Amino acid sequence: MIRFCEKKQCKTGLVTNWKKVADFVNDLSDKLLNIFQDLQEDKISFEKLGITYEEKAFYDILVKVRDDHGFPYADEKCLVLAKKIKELVDDKAQYADWSTHDDIKNQLNMDLTVLLYQNGYPPEWDEEIFEKVMAQAENFKKFSGDSSFNQSNNVVYQFQPEEPLSMVAESVSLYGVKNE
Repeated sequence: MIRFCEKKQCKTGLVTNWKKVADFVNDLSDKLLNIFQDLQEDKISFEKLGITYEEKAFYDILVKVRDDHGFPYADEKCLVLAKKIKELVDDKAQYADWSTHDDIKNQLNMDLTVLLYQNGYPPEWDEEIFEKVMAQAENFKKFSGDSSFNQSNNVVYQFQPEEPLSMVAESVSLYGVKNE
């Protein structure tokens, strides 16, 4: 393309295109930095509320569902309820394979239903609201795992053969280099 236009036109066009690309990249970088800062603020916002990071996950869903459905339920009550939900989920989901056992999941469903009802959340029962809170509870345990396991005390196992292993394929050769 460049050889078909005059040098002056090509240089001007390239500079304009590079400026557009640079502006786009700078704008994108600014947006990504803002998103990262928002995520960092959200990540530590639990400290301001006086709850744990895990309890904040339940607090967030309680507040979101409350706001989406427009029913009155005080933030302080959401904090207390979030702590109770986390305690209940930790108690019922203490086994590694809890999500594959229907009896444990059903007991968690029932206990969560009772807990929400006893705490007046929501003021008028709505199955959709319960399902959203239950989904958060299941996702929380599924994706967070046991926090003591996720720490740096994981064990890495390495296989050390006593005898050299026999080859199943050809010997290693570098790309572009002929083996002799």
